[in-house]
Amino acid sequence: MTHGADFDIIFLALARWDAPYSSTALSLAKALSKETRVFYIDNPVTVAEFIRKRNSPAMKLRKKRLQTGDTCFTPDASHPNFFVVTPAFALPINWLPAGFLYDSFSRLNDQRISATINSVLRTQHVKRFILVNSFNPLFGNALSLDIEPILRVYQSVDDIQQAPYLDKHGSYLEKLQVAATDFTLVTSSHLLQKLATHGRHVYHLPNAANTSLFSQAITKSFSRPVLLNAVPAMAKVVTYIGNICQRLDYELIQKVAKTHPEKFIVLVGPHALRHKSSVTYFEKTGIAKLSNVILTGPQSQKDLPALLQHSHCCIIPFLCNDLTKSIYPLKINEYLAAGKPVVSTAFSADILGFRQVATIAENHQQFVNAIDKAIADDSKTRQTERLLFAAGNTWEARARTFIELAVEFLKHHDRRTGFQRRRGKQILNRNHAE
Repeated sequence: MTHGADFDIIFLALARWDAPYSSTALSLAKALSKETRVFYIDNPVTVAEFIRKRNSPAMKLRKKRLQTGDTCFTPDASHPNFFVVTPAFALPINWLPAGFLYDSFSRLNDQRISATINSVLRTQHVKRFILVNSFNPLFGNALSLDIEPILRVYQSVDDIQQAPYLDKHGSYLEKLQVAATDFTLVTSSHLLQKLATHGRHVYHLPNAANTSLFSQAITKSFSRPVLLNAVPAMAKVVTYIGNICQRLDYELIQKVAKTHPEKFIVLVGPHALRHKSSVTYFEKTGIAKLSNVILTGPQSQKDLPALLQHSHCCIIPFLCNDLTKSIYPLKINEYLAAGKPVVSTAFSADILGFRQVATIAENHQQFVNAIDKAIADDSKTRQTERLLFAAGNTWEARARTFIELAVEFLKHHDRRTGFQRRRGKQILNRNHAE
């Protein structure tokens, strides 16, 4: 244990440590590692996934770690107290229906994770720790640990009913997690309302930004990224950073590109079009074929400040529906920390809180028109205002809030006993069966 906290933290997270995009769990875990040791249990790779992707660098790395036994390592020298832990391969059971067979295999998977965590407890001399499950309720429901955590915390970062892959079993398993943990953290006000009925203590801890990294777009001078080689020197660049997925309003993106043919729309991020409707519409709109649209694929986060420095406006073109109303987007604070003007749809209650420093459009026409105005009204003064606004939404601040909440909770609240956790699960299981 190090720094101010007298406990370690073990994260069991859905987001993998080497995923090609930033995530709430990884960002918070790294920030917490400045306060204490954090052991990030990588989302287990299933046997089926490993076979399918066995030639990818990510799978080769995991195989090597497991073969050599070097399963607890520090991947980032700038965060020496952040450890990634590679668990054994899991059984692929998501295809099974809910019931006895799924539960039995799920317990087997949890036995494997328990062995991984117990190894960490033993080899790293962990005595007191908080166990956090970050949006990964498919695992961790039947752990058998050598040391009982001083607190169990669940973190919800999205509406699980709208999450691909998780929606089959995630909805009822998340309720079990909320019932079984001491307290729950949520990233949006919508999730706060939704999960408050399933747990005794649910708290709002919004997403944030790596302000020191993204503010380099203001404080440093970067050469023009090669990603923009196809963009004429005098052309304006409109940038979106994030997953190219079913959350995006592709009709709106098409309108932006066609209404502003002299500007270049740069979409930065991995393609995650898992829903057939999204794939169909993405192809139907022909966005990728438009001459002023550039799809870069995933980019390293450290390269994003340079790209943002050479962008003139940033956008969040999300659909406004049940899928997006629970979102507090990571990217809004990243854009603002870079000093960039932002135009967004009014997709959630949380995004409305940024009206002071961003344009929130109520419809397509407002969105399309707002881009010119946002670029024209940009200034050094406005850049500073945006940076100062984002400065209050850093991951370091969120980490301090987490630590303070945990310490206060331990002082003033009775922790849930093992019996109370089992009883909560039994009640929810019975309600689910009915």
